[in-house]
Amino acid sequence: MEVALDCSGSGRAKSTEGKSEIRSLVSSCPGLPAKFPHMDRDGCVGLAAQAANGPRDGWTNVRSDSREPKEREMIKRGTVVGGLITALLLVSSVQAGITQWDPRWDDASCLDPDNSGWSYDLVEPSWTIWEEYDATVPDSAVVGCGGEANADPVMRIDKTVTNGSTFVWTDYHIVISGEGVSLVSGSATSDTFGTIVETGNVIDYYAPQSVPIGASVNVAFDIQIPEGMFDFTITQTPTPEPASLSLLAITAATLLRRRRRGP
Repeated sequence: MEVALDCSGSGRAKSTEGKSEIRSLVSSCPGLPAKFPHMDRDGCVGLAAQAANGPRDGWTNVRSDSREPKEREMIKRGTVVGGLITALLLVSSVQAGITQWDPRWDDASCLDPDNSGWSYDLVEPSWTIWEEYDATVPDSAVVGCGGEANADPVMRIDKTVTNGSTFVWTDYHIVISGEGVSLVSGSATSDTFGTIVETGNVIDYYAPQSVPIGASVNVAFDIQIPEGMFDFTITQTPTPEPASLSLLAITAATLLRRRRRGP
């Protein structure tokens, strides 16, 4: 038999068993009746029944638990087992997907290493990459990743690239390579380029906006990763606007003539 008493002004009394403990507890509650006609062997049951008519004389709550100890223990064990099952389900949901993820730079010669990097989340899953492209002529940067998956997860690739080059970008070209790895159709987005063309594992971002020198552009897309071991690369190349391209050509021609003439 278990009774919990919550008396106004004195907080919640701890659960206990036996009428002597009950007398001790209820005697500290303000406004209680002086006599308890039901305080016999089943006094706590009668006391709870008497208080069930509603709070009075300082009572705020009286609860009775007449379940047998064995029954209460079974309920406690059931609660623990249920919690363990829930935890196992959460762990399995995390493990069902990518179990190993090893990103790398395959060619970062045109990137500023101090302003380039990445982070990833294998639960979501997503791979966030930030880069500063500082080449003086059009060039490609290549990032890659190998790993293992125990399902066929979809990974979100989110890239923010800063134009640290000497020309304005009007197009951003991305090629995804890797056996079994494929672009999820219709998943490509950008915060700058309004036209997006997906062709197999190739994405072209362009028009109507361009990326001025010093500005940043975000491009994102989903890739389907096969079960088992995998390895893939992402090659990205910005395209200069025609005016910038002409300027680069003139500059290159001028440098070539100077070299031929010598000092």
